[in-house]
Amino acid sequence: SLEAALPAKGKIGVLCANRERLTTDMLRLAGMRDPGRAVIVGMEGVEAFRKPVLEEYPVLDAAAIEREMCARAGDMVSACPEIGPILLECSNMPAYAHAVQRATGRPVFDFTSMIACYHSAAYRTPFAGYY
Repeated sequence: SLEAALPAKGKIGVLCANRERLTTDMLRLAGMRDPGRAVIVGMEGVEAFRKPVLEEYPVLDAAAIEREMCARAGDMVSACPEIGPILLECSNMPAYAHAVQRATGRPVFDFTSMIACYHSAAYRTPFAGYY
């Protein structure tokens, strides 16, 4: 759905846990028609994220992970300004979505935003205006 909403030369930034494991075949299986429109950056090379998430180290420093994710996302957008939305691939990442959005100025999606979208369509409430 993110790809369908892109402008002609737009790209999707994907921040993932491990770049080596997110393959073109996986993107196609997820429904992406042109995986070349994805700019993928992994978090496997940064310590605060890697140790607790990928190596299951028992201590997690949320502030350090937030800094790392914002830095990686910011570098990704600086290197490729055609990036519109950013997709957070890993289930450990939604807690940092707000910070990534603040750091990049881009819309940020993850599995929780997808659930919220479908849930709000399935369980409508009376319209009460916008915020």
